[in-house]
Amino acid sequence: MVKILPAFECENRIVDICVEELNNDKLIVLPTETVYGITIKINSKNIESLYRIKGRHERFTIHISHIDDLKNFGIIIKDKYVDIIENITPNPITLIVEDINNNKIGIRVPDIELTRDILSRVGPCYMPSANLKDNPSPTNIYHVIEDLSEYVDLIVDYGEARYGIDSTVIDLTKTPHKVLRIGAFTPDKLREYFNNIEIDERILKMKPLDKKYLKNIEVYGFKNIDKVFRILDKYERCIIVCTLETYYNNVEKFRGNVDFYILGSIENPLTLYRNVYPSFRYIMKKSPDKVFLELLPVEDVFLPVIEKFLNAVNYILE
Repeated sequence: MVKILPAFECENRIVDICVEELNNDKLIVLPTETVYGITIKINSKNIESLYRIKGRHERFTIHISHIDDLKNFGIIIKDKYVDIIENITPNPITLIVEDINNNKIGIRVPDIELTRDILSRVGPCYMPSANLKDNPSPTNIYHVIEDLSEYVDLIVDYGEARYGIDSTVIDLTKTPHKVLRIGAFTPDKLREYFNNIEIDERILKMKPLDKKYLKNIEVYGFKNIDKVFRILDKYERCIIVCTLETYYNNVEKFRGNVDFYILGSIENPLTLYRNVYPSFRYIMKKSPDKVFLELLPVEDVFLPVIEKFLNAVNYILE
């Protein structure tokens, strides 16, 4: 049976237990500021278990407490990336860099001291999101338990994730630097460190991306909810995911065949981030005929939500 350790207990005790589990090649789940991560040492004899859970056989992002962890483990990255990593971390960002052999590697320093303390003791670890393939990333331990209770040995409960949406991934080996995933470290923050970044034009133009979420459900993106109301009567069970403002401005128009999930207020983007993945899990449990996701204004602060929604939609209501 999986063990659960509340983070408010003695931190030194938690660190000691987690270090022992990892050194014994166990899979454990640790918190980060973005989402929970399934954790294993990069040289673990049990690495195949991680590949089976995540449904892919590849190198994952390397999580460290400090850049010196890489050197101590024999991973030498090119000098030009060292200062960048030191200056920008810890933050909700994953940096794609090159080692001295020109191999690309992803580097992340999580912004939770407890997790960094564990990493400083055991060395570099893989920490992909603690969910099964095709499921949304977990923002609390209840999501982790839903997906992984049979597969991991220990979960550290740190409450709701601070951001509730993944880290931003940027490829520093490209010029301009290519943003591979827009997460909690939004483009406006990236521009404070990098002069030239490239964002997928499909996101800026509100075009559907590769479908990663809600794969078995037909999903529409909308900017104007009136276009949703025109077609609602065609379906028996629908879910609308929208902002608090959109809901209150249109509450009298909702019909009996409609369920809704309120993301949060457009005035508080953090509430929107935190509810994207829970909304996907809610939809998966309800199995509606159709889903309608509100596409927010194309502004840097909303791009993490827009990208996730574009990874879920089949069509855009123009």
